[in-house]
Amino acid sequence: MVVPAGDSLGVVIKKVTQKSTDANFGTIRDTLPNGNYTVYFMGATNKLMTLAPISGSPFVDPEDPPSLIQHIYVSWDEGFYRGDTLGDIFIKVLNIKVDSRTNTDVVMERLIGKVQVVIQDAIPADVVRLECNWGGMDGAFDPVRNVGHPGFGSGFPSIVYNHTVVPADIGKKGFTFSTTDFPGYGRTIILNGYKSTDADLAPSYSRLVAYGYSVLARNTTLTFSGTLFDNSSSTNVTTNPAWGAATTLPFTDY
Repeated sequence: MVVPAGDSLGVVIKKVTQKSTDANFGTIRDTLPNGNYTVYFMGATNKLMTLAPISGSPFVDPEDPPSLIQHIYVSWDEGFYRGDTLGDIFIKVLNIKVDSRTNTDVVMERLIGKVQVVIQDAIPADVVRLECNWGGMDGAFDPVRNVGHPGFGSGFPSIVYNHTVVPADIGKKGFTFSTTDFPGYGRTIILNGYKSTDADLAPSYSRLVAYGYSVLARNTTLTFSGTLFDNSSSTNVTTNPAWGAATTLPFTDY
């Protein structure tokens, strides 16, 4: 995607899309008038991921400040809700000056991180379904400012991953849910285990895995590991009252 350099309105000059089955996949030949441009390159395994200005989305929130509606985002189908894992996404943003014929080699870098939830204890025989609920996941990300779209007022709905337990799962330890996510922090993860007699919103086993977890960086994996079915363990919390090193600074003169 090509936009004018320094343009904050998300005005798209040109957009080129290639599929892995295209004969010229990975090579882009094009022309532009002389001038300065910002060029976004994105590669994704999920065909629904795209580059788009937020102003081009049918889901624009009228309460969004101008700082949000004037940038190009990596987004889920040009919207800001997402329906599933993002897949793998690579990105590169270049500022170029066009005044002659130019050949450029572009190496895109991974944009997303991976989050895993590992159930350490064995799955009981009476459990028929496992559920992992991710809350507050961004549906779009600005790769220039390195910020996700924060949601519409109260935030984004949860994304729920379900696994139907089969006989081979019974007694298994280390069952893992995994997804990819944009860089950032603040997600909430809840893990549930259901018996056949449980109502949808009343699981026999439930565990708050994370509430506002630490920052997920690009090209990294964040793993949460613990028990779901055996909650007999306890955690002792204490405080360390000792202060660390002190720093003294002078008043600032204006």
